[in-house]
Amino acid sequence: DAASLQNWAFSCLGGPFALPVLSPLCQKLFGGATIVNSKNEPVALQTLAGKVLGVYFSASWCPPCKQYTPQLANFYTSLKNNGHPFEVVFISMDRDEPSMNAYLASMPWLAVKYTDAQTRTSIPQTYQVNGIPHLKIFSPSGQLLEQNAVEVPLSWQTFSAWNAGKSAAQAQASNAGSCSKPSGCCG
Repeated sequence: DAASLQNWAFSCLGGPFALPVLSPLCQKLFGGATIVNSKNEPVALQTLAGKVLGVYFSASWCPPCKQYTPQLANFYTSLKNNGHPFEVVFISMDRDEPSMNAYLASMPWLAVKYTDAQTRTSIPQTYQVNGIPHLKIFSPSGQLLEQNAVEVPLSWQTFSAWNAGKSAAQAQASNAGSCSKPSGCCG
């Protein structure tokens, strides 16, 4: 009846109320994986849909990782608190499950469950991750934007570029010609 229909909202496919779509890349990378939160509770893969995705390779025993992880956590928390579509999935390079779980407990993002050794080893091999910390950034559609974002400033401008489907370097290059100073922006 009409009274019950007024509680429903309808939208065209792909309209502003459409559900985000999980990219084929996410399905390929994590389709058979168990994704967990920092409390080691399972999380639906659909959580990654429609978001800029960081795949973070790190380990609790790695001093540079211990230095970088809090910086990434602050960036992540700031974006999430402001409602921006960003998610990180941690891929542990730890040597044992208790070490990974203790390290994950200090992180605000998701992870591939330690017992999913197939996923934890195939993704670094596929993307030629030869050192840690390492952060791959993918657009919501699954396009690789940053080979290693550990080398990229974590800023609102960087996230805006990623959200627009550009690497930080592409965004910087496209903005380089917009300076109106005769001597250039840095001159």
